[in-house]
Amino acid sequence: MTNLITLKTKDFLDAIGRLKKPDNPFEKKSKKRTKIINVQECYVSLNRTEAVFSTELVRVRCPIISGEWKGYAIANLASFLIFLKVKPAGKEINISYANGKLTMDTLSVVAKFSDLPLWEAGVDR
Repeated sequence: MTNLITLKTKDFLDAIGRLKKPDNPFEKKSKKRTKIINVQECYVSLNRTEAVFSTELVRVRCPIISGEWKGYAIANLASFLIFLKVKPAGKEINISYANGKLTMDTLSVVAKFSDLPLWEAGVDR
């Protein structure tokens, strides 16, 4: 089974940018926020023609070019947010999962993979 999604780089960066917690103007800036992002998980799944990136608070859908993805991958949110600072060079980005590694463009990170729950897949019981 192949777990591969191809997206436009611009769409991927827009989606990842929306995963960050919005700034609260009344909140003091602190290093705790950075620590929270470093331990927060991001879930990647495929819903028909859209990639879905989720955290505890935010779910973002992103149109795909092509893809086959059965289940969802769980990786550290910080590994996704790094693309906001170091943007991929090409017009397309491939996201794949194999052997405990989630690969986005040229970056590979340790990840978990699980079957997609029925409620997420849109299957009625």
